[in-house]
Amino acid sequence: MADSESKPGRTARAIAHDEMQRRILDAARKQLTTVGPAQLSLRAIARELGVVSSAIYRYVASRDELITRLILDSFTTLADTVATACSQAKADPTVQFSTWASTLRAWALEHPYDWALIYGVPIAGYAAPSDTLDPARRVNDPVLALYGQLEPNLQVGQTVDASEAALRPLRAMLEEHYASGPGTAGVATAMMWAWSSVHGFINLELGGHFQGSASETTPVFAAIVDQLAHQLVGSAE
Repeated sequence: MADSESKPGRTARAIAHDEMQRRILDAARKQLTTVGPAQLSLRAIARELGVVSSAIYRYVASRDELITRLILDSFTTLADTVATACSQAKADPTVQFSTWASTLRAWALEHPYDWALIYGVPIAGYAAPSDTLDPARRVNDPVLALYGQLEPNLQVGQTVDASEAALRPLRAMLEEHYASGPGTAGVATAMMWAWSSVHGFINLELGGHFQGSASETTPVFAAIVDQLAHQLVGSAE
């Protein structure tokens, strides 16, 4: 709010419009904690804000548009948080991976409903537009940027060969946005394995699925990330 007011040429109407947009998103986030994204209601948000429901549609055309805005905002906030943390860490690939993973987890624990919105169960009847793809990729930039440096310690065999063939779209995206990949077989598989392991742990932890298995999850996560980092980086350390 303060930033928008400080910009020269901003009219009172424009400032009020931006403030209402912010209030709508805040009310929607509050709903996420009680009913989940599939049950978001523009009418309920209007009641929360003390306005008639028709007024909301001046700012948000539909529930799907509101969900998209929430997704974009969550991805952007998480990507900025990750970028800041990794820029302040050593450039060593192992440190970059560990910083990325620990920052993801810390953000997810602090913002569990936002995390569930972007990495949880798909929302019934909602299809995310293509403009959510780039913010989603930015979350993983620090790890994806390591692509050209990696020589993962993987057993190369029939299953890895088949996986690499299936992951050609991932390799193409990596080489388009980051760097030409190393010649080492299995690098795309290793990146997918590491990425899915980190996200899987976080989702299981948020769901309370480690009860009865671990008295404390932080050291377990740290040990898993350390193993993943060394397997992923391999002889590139």
